[in-house]
Amino acid sequence: MQLRRSICYIPQEDFIVNGSIEDNVLLYEKGKNNIRSALNDAMLSEYDNGETHNICDGGISISGGERRRIMLARAFMTNASVIILDEPTTGLDSNTEKQVIKNIKKRFKDRLVIIISHSEEVLKSGDIRLRMADQNLIKV
Repeated sequence: MQLRRSICYIPQEDFIVNGSIEDNVLLYEKGKNNIRSALNDAMLSEYDNGETHNICDGGISISGGERRRIMLARAFMTNASVIILDEPTTGLDSNTEKQVIKNIKKRFKDRLVIIISHSEEVLKSGDIRLRMADQNLIKV
């Protein structure tokens, strides 16, 4: 169980429950200590009061970009030492994408972050880049 707690995986598919933004961000976490900071770094600061903004029908009432940013806020809430983000900026405009990547680098500067992405902007931000070719990983 300790190994599982040391890894945070945010999949490509959004998992949004009926409830508030706060409910969705705190899905796996117990405390609310840094939720405002997580919302800010996920570029969700327009929802200052995440506890009252309700999301219905599994996220159908919000955009794909907002769903991605909720998933990122979940990652920002964790203390895991390994962060795996699958397509973390899908659905975000280019300015938001740049800011989110900057916030990921700032927030997780002392952790191992593995980002799976097709976005050239996201790939350029990595320290080590690997590309899949013919079922092999090639260092770029």
